[in-house]
Amino acid sequence: MRADEFERHLGLLSPAGETSASELDTIRTAAELFHAGNPAHRVDGAVLARRHPWLLHYTTDRGRDAIRAAGSIGLSEHGVWLTPTIYAGCMVPYNLGLSTPVTAAIVIETAELVELWGPGFAAPSQAHDAWGGSGIEFYCPSPIPFSAAVDIVKIQPCGDTHR
Repeated sequence: MRADEFERHLGLLSPAGETSASELDTIRTAAELFHAGNPAHRVDGAVLARRHPWLLHYTTDRGRDAIRAAGSIGLSEHGVWLTPTIYAGCMVPYNLGLSTPVTAAIVIETAELVELWGPGFAAPSQAHDAWGGSGIEFYCPSPIPFSAAVDIVKIQPCGDTHR
């Protein structure tokens, strides 16, 4: 399925702000969609919540503890990557192109999010060639208040953990 077909399938591509074929060929991650600034890729959390009431932010135990201590998910200079997809712990780094195995998933209420960009496709890992990315992702350019988290799920990494 092409990216524009995927966006239409999710009901996120606005007819007034159609993305050109050349833009679809060059932009693929949700963060790239944010930096390109095409309003057709900006999604209000309340709208997205109709299809995906919760999004997941995968992290490590250390990251989870830092998030709890800070009271927010993500840093203002980096934003937050989220996915609607539930993965087995050993598949998260491969499908989301992460650089480390994960041990927790923070479940976030989508309707609480004001600005999201996507859907995009996760970039490959910069640390491990085998972790190719391409999972579905959304990008939030601002930290998310921890109050938007509805649950934290413990995940058991397995397989190719590169530890």
